[in-house]
Amino acid sequence: MADAAPHDRRRLVIDSATESCSVALFEDGALIAGECLMLGRGHAEKLVPMIAALPDRGRAATILVNSGPGSFTGIRVGLAAARRLPWPGMPRCAVTTAPT
Repeated sequence: MADAAPHDRRRLVIDSATESCSVALFEDGALIAGECLMLGRGHAEKLVPMIAALPDRGRAATILVNSGPGSFTGIRVGLAAARRLPWPGMPRCAVTTAPT
């Protein structure tokens, strides 16, 4: 049996819900690359280039997006970026960072 492609074991995590804008790429649970910028504003302009700068342009088997709490606009930016990434059939999941 052939080995899985490297991106099959990866998760892309996006957080644009707060003043910071973050992307991280994990493989088998280990962080392999990431970036966090304190922006305040301008997440929409920075997020996609941050993803593109990750190894293999951020390609992953799953995308996780922070769905709050946080700025409605920031959450929308993260979710929209995840929806528009050009990898059909990839699971996308919104996760909350609210304490339970």
